Amino acid sequence: STYFFDAYSFNVAANNTPIAIDMRSSQFDAGLLLYKVENNSLTLIAADDQTGGYGNGSVENNNALLLTVLQTAGQYVAFASSSDFEPNGVGNYTIKITANVALQLNYGQTISNAAITGTDLQTSAGTYLDLYWFNAPGPNNIQIGMNSSAFDSFLILQRNDGDPPIASDDNSGGGNNSLITFQLPTGGIYMIIATPFAPGVTGAYTITLNQIGGFAPDGANPLLRYLRPSRSIADPRGPAPDGVRSSFERAARRRVVIE
Repeated sequence: STYFFDAYSFNVAANNTPIAIDMRSSQFDAGLLLYKVENNSLTLIAADDQTGGYGNGSVENNNALLLTVLQTAGQYVAFASSSDFEPNGVGNYTIKITANVALQLNYGQTISNAAITGTDLQTSAGTYLDLYWFNAPGPNNIQIGMNSSAFDSFLILQRNDGDPPIASDDNSGGGNNSLITFQLPTGGIYMIIATPFAPGVTGAYTITLNQIGGFAPDGANPLLRYLRPSRSIADPRGPAPDGVRSSFERAARRRVVIE
């Protein structure tokens, strides 16, 4: 398959810089690939093709929003392209790169004065979101809680290399509160998307990140029921063209050719 791309180069001055790359098009299914420039070569570090469509707890359109923490300073290149669902995709689009878009959370930390506002990141589906990241020391069990009396909260957990979500929840915390209890498979950086369930909604909330004990091997631990979240974000386009793979895994199969 052939995928055309435009390339945008930018520099990051500090380690652990969280960025958002927002790409929108009404003419093709958008896909973003992010590379680090090292020794005159490109190393793929993240990709996205659906996060820009998040709204109402689902994927509402085919726009991309790449959310990641750049762990080292240096030069990066963003490829604006079409997703694997649309080879040879061409047409008009907009792209915006924003830095320092996320706060770091540590285990045991609670932010009690957080708020979704009209100046936050907003998906093309109209949903405002706050972005957080944390660094897991290794495989462990975590619990993320988001409580609000102002709106129906929704939590999304993603890997640092892009979509799709590895967990999401909208009501396991009771009422309109969200609670993700999840067993991280590996250490490293993870992204938390905290958002109202509905587009255009703002208001105050609290968010908490905790590391919790191990799950009972016989399944008796009641926390096990949260390993399958109350609502998952399904891709309306169906299975990926090459099977169940993340955007990063699919993008890694592309070979850059300059003609």
